[in-house]
Amino acid sequence: PESRHNSFKVQFSSSFPKAWGLACQLRSSHVILAEALHSLADIANQALLAYGLNSSKRAPDSTHP
Repeated sequence: PESRHNSFKVQFSSSFPKAWGLACQLRSSHVILAEALHSLADIANQALLAYGLNSSKRAPDSTHP
């Protein structure tokens, strides 16, 4: 269930950039835009972690020793 937990984190975290983006449009703040971009980076990090965890569970073969 670790990958399920990471999947939930990615889905939950995806709401933050939307909220930050809306706030940025309403307030015209560069700081809020930076927070939106930081949230997107967090999502990419969680997705990469989930991919790595799934890849590490594969059985070894000639291309994945």
